[in-house]
Amino acid sequence: MPEKIIMDYYEKYKPRMNELEAFNMLKVFLAPCIETLILLDRLCYLKEQEDIAWSALVKLFDPVKSPRCYAVIALKKQQ
Repeated sequence: MPEKIIMDYYEKYKPRMNELEAFNMLKVFLAPCIETLILLDRLCYLKEQEDIAWSALVKLFDPVKSPRCYAVIALKKQQ
């Protein structure tokens, strides 16, 4: 993309920079909450299934290194 087009976009949206920063802050603050809700929803779904013997959220590594450090693990009942 040519630099002129990039600069045109920058100049066009420069007056709305405060709105963009506020939106970005909301995204930063809410993303972990929403991701946690999704993981819990998936875990609740597994807990409701009759053919699942065990299910849990397992921390795989340090959350400081990556906030997406959890896995949803489930074991099926033996037939």
